[in-house]
Amino acid sequence: MIVKKIFITATLIATLTRAQLFPIGGYRCELLQQADSCNINMVLFYGGVFGASRFDSVETLLNHANDLGIKVILTRAQLPATTDINTMSSGKRYVYESESDFAHEIGQELSDYDAANHQSWGVRGTRASWFQRGPRTDAQSQRYDDNTTYYAVFRLKIDHVTGEAPICSLFVRKKEDKRTIKYAVRAVTQQDFSGIGVYDTFALKFRLTKGSGSLDYAIWYTGTDTRLYCDQVIVMDTIAYSLYAGYYEADIKAITTHFNTEEALFRYYMWDEPQPSQFWASSEVNRLLKKQNERRGGIQAVCRKDLIRDYLDIVQTDELFVDFYPLNGGACTYSFHYVPVDSGKEFQGRIDDMCDFLGEARKAILSHPTKRFWFIPQTFGQGISSRDSTWASWWNKAWLHDSASTGWWREPSPRELNCMVWIALAYGAKGICYYIYHSNHHYFSMPKWSHYVWDVGLTNSSGNIKRPIWNTAKSINSALTDMGPILSGLTSDTVFKSEQIPQNCFIKSVSADLLHIGILHDDNYHYFIVVNRNCLPGKTLEAVVGINFHNLKYLSDCHKQEIIKPEATIGSPPIYYFKIRLAPGQGRLLRLHL
Repeated sequence: MIVKKIFITATLIATLTRAQLFPIGGYRCELLQQADSCNINMVLFYGGVFGASRFDSVETLLNHANDLGIKVILTRAQLPATTDINTMSSGKRYVYESESDFAHEIGQELSDYDAANHQSWGVRGTRASWFQRGPRTDAQSQRYDDNTTYYAVFRLKIDHVTGEAPICSLFVRKKEDKRTIKYAVRAVTQQDFSGIGVYDTFALKFRLTKGSGSLDYAIWYTGTDTRLYCDQVIVMDTIAYSLYAGYYEADIKAITTHFNTEEALFRYYMWDEPQPSQFWASSEVNRLLKKQNERRGGIQAVCRKDLIRDYLDIVQTDELFVDFYPLNGGACTYSFHYVPVDSGKEFQGRIDDMCDFLGEARKAILSHPTKRFWFIPQTFGQGISSRDSTWASWWNKAWLHDSASTGWWREPSPRELNCMVWIALAYGAKGICYYIYHSNHHYFSMPKWSHYVWDVGLTNSSGNIKRPIWNTAKSINSALTDMGPILSGLTSDTVFKSEQIPQNCFIKSVSADLLHIGILHDDNYHYFIVVNRNCLPGKTLEAVVGINFHNLKYLSDCHKQEIIKPEATIGSPPIYYFKIRLAPGQGRLLRLHL
């Protein structure tokens, strides 16, 4: 067996070994031999106590992956008697600033450099009244589970000793019409503080049911003439509070001590597609993972472009792992809207949405130059196969749909998959991961479709390869592997449509529409990626591209090693015109030679 070059961590981006292999992943690839045959070099696997369905243990899988030169991201890393990494990073946390998020009857906003944001709310006087009330948000109660335990942590300090009399009372409460429901109450005296002028935290534990409504995290000031300050109130579910209190640190140390010895381990997968309220928990888990080994932290996918920058700023994963599935009516929504196959206004609109998403990822990475972003293209359908597929075509007849609503996502055609991957590369993606790798079924509970349905992956659930899109993925992966040393070292300069060429770009004209172009460079050369966004069969085109670059002699295709010489040279300074052939959905990485 020929063992591949081992894929080492993305943090070692400056080393020659790291540059040799482009990360190509598959979600839940238990059949490692099959993944290897598709040129996949990284798998996401449900590890720990769960999901080792084809192996006696996770260790067996990791050892087998190591033999093949495949890296593994464990998605539920766990040991007996420990909480799994996935759960730890799911905790929700909400921060409410006292000076801005609450209503007040007494007091004033103060500059306070001991406060988390250098501002707090303070009062000193003899009038008893509401120091703060609010913020009356129900965000923390919108959970899928019921009867959830939360903690409200008040951050308070005082400025002098007052004796044993209560300074204030803390409340978690809800007002319903004229009735007030108290979930938790606590009186606070001077003896409860650790000192004068030092912020202390006071936690109130309470339970909520789903949809229990908006709450007050209120403080009643007793009028003791003590300067009372409140910085913020932090509301956490049990998981986030356990992280906050340090309860999970021993679990993470035990898990990492066990699994970090495995050569094949690359990352731990944290909570998938986190919401902003989960960023803190993810960042804390990532910090604790990297405390044990800086090169083996966490990773997770982000699916909302409005969250990308905040996510990277807060969670600080080494990779920005992003997913966008364009072949439904909306990103990260279940709109039940079928996107027409291959081309046309609606299809191109969804590709435009994907490009906007990738553009945000690109911008986030440019502001974090030590990070890289990986893209998860859509390689799956749900309950309905594409017109290119000969596997299980009966789903098209069995699936209940009509002209207004034809399912969730349709399976992409091979041409569309090619197009999505190459557009991501044009935006500077430094890794690709296929989701879903193999088909599975689940219960889809909706009034019209209450029955088991199929997610259609690159293979069927038993590992058999029967679909054209598998061969497309294998071909893409082969090209990515060949171009890995180049792709890994490129920096993105700009990305645009062929009809929107930036003024300062060395590309001056493009003769065809529906092309997407990314300009990139490394230490030695200038490059561009050009992608044919028209994915209809038979839509091969020859685009004439005009380039203004001093002493440009020719272009070379970095995968096919094809030399492209200029068809004509016109003007002074000269513009060199190259004819570039692109099949439907095809992309090409071209290098400029001077």
